[in-house]
Amino acid sequence: IRCSSESEGYDLDSIFGPHGTTPGREMKKMFGMEDKEKEQEKDGDASGNVDDEDRAVGVTDFHKKRNYCLKPEIMEQLHDYDAYAHDLMRLLDEYRIEKAHLMGLSQGGGITLITAMLYPERVLSAVAGAAPFNEGTSMLGMFAQGADDFFKEMGRIEKERDVATREAAQNKLSKEQYVHFKVRELEVIVPGFPRVVYEEMASVEYEYGPLGDDGCGVAALAWVNWRNQGKIDRLHQQLRENETVPIMLVQGKADPICWYGHFQKLFATCTHAVKEEHEFGHNFGPPEHQRALIGRVASWMKRNAGVTKRMLAEKMKQGGGDAIAKNIGTDTFAASSVSAEVKALSADSTELKVIYDAFCSAQTAADSVHVFGVLLQKLGLESLKGQGIRQFLEVSKGLRTGPGLNFKQKKLIQDLDKALARAHGVVARVRKDGGSATALNQEAVTAAIQETVSRYYLEDGKTGNSDAKFNKVVVCGAGPVGLRAACELALLGFEVRVVEKRPNFSRANILTFWDGTMQDMLALGAKNYFPDLQPTGGNKFLGTRQIQVCLLKTLLLLGGSVEYGSEICGLIPPSVEESHGVAKFRAKFRQYVRHRRAAATDFQACKAYAVSQEVAGLEECEVDENFLGTGPLANSDPAYAGDGSGPSLIPLEFDAYFIAEGGWSDSTQKLGFDKVVENFKPVFGLVINMQYDPTDLKEQELKSSVHFALSGNFPLRQCRVQAEFVEYLKGETHFFALVVAKRNLSKDQTESYLAKMSEKDRGDIPEAVLEQLRFASTQKGLVEMGVLKEDKKTGRECLAEGNVDEARLRELAREIVTEMGLPPSAKFYETNPVQLFDFSRRARCVEPVRVLNASIGKVMGPKEFIESSNRSDSAANTKNALVFPVGDALQEPNWTQGLGINRGFHTAMNQAYSLLVARERSLTEGVQEAVKIHELMQRMVWGGGSSGLAGSGTGCPDLRPFKEWDTDPKARFTEKRFKV
Repeated sequence: IRCSSESEGYDLDSIFGPHGTTPGREMKKMFGMEDKEKEQEKDGDASGNVDDEDRAVGVTDFHKKRNYCLKPEIMEQLHDYDAYAHDLMRLLDEYRIEKAHLMGLSQGGGITLITAMLYPERVLSAVAGAAPFNEGTSMLGMFAQGADDFFKEMGRIEKERDVATREAAQNKLSKEQYVHFKVRELEVIVPGFPRVVYEEMASVEYEYGPLGDDGCGVAALAWVNWRNQGKIDRLHQQLRENETVPIMLVQGKADPICWYGHFQKLFATCTHAVKEEHEFGHNFGPPEHQRALIGRVASWMKRNAGVTKRMLAEKMKQGGGDAIAKNIGTDTFAASSVSAEVKALSADSTELKVIYDAFCSAQTAADSVHVFGVLLQKLGLESLKGQGIRQFLEVSKGLRTGPGLNFKQKKLIQDLDKALARAHGVVARVRKDGGSATALNQEAVTAAIQETVSRYYLEDGKTGNSDAKFNKVVVCGAGPVGLRAACELALLGFEVRVVEKRPNFSRANILTFWDGTMQDMLALGAKNYFPDLQPTGGNKFLGTRQIQVCLLKTLLLLGGSVEYGSEICGLIPPSVEESHGVAKFRAKFRQYVRHRRAAATDFQACKAYAVSQEVAGLEECEVDENFLGTGPLANSDPAYAGDGSGPSLIPLEFDAYFIAEGGWSDSTQKLGFDKVVENFKPVFGLVINMQYDPTDLKEQELKSSVHFALSGNFPLRQCRVQAEFVEYLKGETHFFALVVAKRNLSKDQTESYLAKMSEKDRGDIPEAVLEQLRFASTQKGLVEMGVLKEDKKTGRECLAEGNVDEARLRELAREIVTEMGLPPSAKFYETNPVQLFDFSRRARCVEPVRVLNASIGKVMGPKEFIESSNRSDSAANTKNALVFPVGDALQEPNWTQGLGINRGFHTAMNQAYSLLVARERSLTEGVQEAVKIHELMQRMVWGGGSSGLAGSGTGCPDLRPFKEWDTDPKARFTEKRFKV
């Protein structure tokens, strides 16, 4: 739209003449360029060419004159930008079009947004390309990458055209001359198209009437008139409150006309909007790219035509999405949390396929447990509940032969049948020859499964004489690694009870998988439970809560059980007389009293080590005799005996106790696990969780990504926090993870580095890298940002209470997520909203296993126990129990490499294998196996592979392909590691 119909019939001379000016001259005044042109004319240069200094002067003058205003008697006779919107409506009325899609570029992009906000009931969607944010957008665009060449070329063309115009008759170019110069302009502005296209565009424009300085001036002054009435603020407010018109903003990063930085501000201002960025200038790129981009735009228009936020909300509610999005933090085990739909299921009146489908699609702990109970009732297997693989075999049989189940529904059971067979192939090898990788046929595997059932379970489903067998396991901690350990143990035939102190699945963080870890999750049913899961590509991930729900449901199918809301408080050893009989160690539990962490750094205090933070060393832990059950306070102190304040579990018998309590586990300390503590330079991790509103188009369109500071496309340019990388993952929440600096010590030494390099080497460095190196010196650390009030020597001191400005930390988090693309209206998540932590110190257990001995009331290390066994001491022959830490409790990870879950799953399978060896051969051999594998794990290169980042590649060059994996470490780790 070149100019409003309201400007038709303007007598510009009568409006501007009496004041000695013209629209074109006023436009140049507005942009601060008139004085510069006078200087050029005085110097004999009337080219109009604008060099770097001109642009700098122009921007400076423009900001000085940003309050520029025409005389009221002129301005009141001119229209403003709203007139363009009125024109559009008259056009639609003329053609009797009730609603339309609007798409505009540059000035037309701005008019598109104005029209959409003034007449939302008439607009199906609005696509604004290179739309201005405010009056400075075009001036700042002059400093975009590549703008130099653009303006120099445009200046040369303009100079030649001015000369030709002065020489032409009546100072007017012929059509042939006009087309010649216009084609040259179009080749610069919209490069890559056939010349015939440019010639046609230029010819049509000539016939219609070229828009000269005065015509452009009228349009520019319409903007000023509109701005001076405060309507730009009105538009921004309308865009913030918009819930009716779907908006797409399109922008080139190298646009020399509309500054990319203002595009980011405009997008941050818009609600119910998406963006489409490209690498080109003030256009939609060359033909191939333009066709693809226009195709995406058209598809988006069709998909979102007339879609309001309310419509999206209704759609989500119908699909259950709204309830799922609220599960974190409210996903409790309590029966009161079971959804109405699940409560309505009945074993008597609901079909088996409906119940089973409800189990697979259940998204919460409470729903999963409840519907599983209904499923057992439907199959007539209630008496087998919690009875290990005996239960699973009967459930599998009932579902495979049940009426109405389709192939997709049966696939989960088929996958778990394969997992059971794979695990019992390991059991058979251990029973046969100690675990060598001898190939076994299906008959041998089936026989091994039957032997496990007959050895540990009776036909009626009650536990067999397992009281006298070594087969009961208690796992403390229902996090991802604890539940993964429980699933592996159940597949091996162990009777597994998991106890979790939290009453709910409350963790909001999202975890990324290496290739093998993702395949492992798929083998355990992840795709069946979460059909939208993307198991391939550069970013493979699930929310922590989703991982827990997946493994919980699989554990239930495998005959395990989980108890919530209780924490272990001590052990009860069998008496000396009992220790030679069938009695076992028992674990005592008390009701967990929930306390929410109020501060973003509170959990840091839980990971205090006895070793001074200034040095690395060994943290020696003494056994807590009261926790062991042999001390004087074991049965009287509420800390060890429970305070009786609420319902608690009855003591649970166990032959093995798996500690899956995370890096701040106090059970490892109380049972005497010494730890090696390593120190590294202070490194701070920042994690942000924001609520995901699936009804917001902007949030819908965000794609998971990882950006590195030196990659050339680092997204944080306005927020100056210095970060090594920023990872964004979209799951049930918007999850952001960054490694941030305490203080920026960078100086711009780029030129000195380049001076030391050869000319060829300098030429090989991408300009984007050099730009980022220079940019790094302008960034700020947590101290400069005001998050840390004082610079302290250690990370622990930095994050101490009183040294972190919580309000400023939230402000920083808001700046980050907004620049990453979230709307300003996005809310912090209730649980784990902002977390700041120091991961410069990591600890690992020296010993992977310890032995509880009842007869001598002692916890024995592996070396002591093995020596005792070799001497045939009574301590090795009495009733013993094994303690295995797994995951972070065994070895804390390097946070940036995703080792918490990716290596953690391997520690779970390793320890399960060691326990299998202990059960099938001897405790001594099981302990020896655990030590050997633990030493092997320390030699492996974790976080390497094809990518050091989680979510891509193998993550470790010492891992075999997943198809070879089973419980035995030799099937998962390369042979060379076992030869060392």
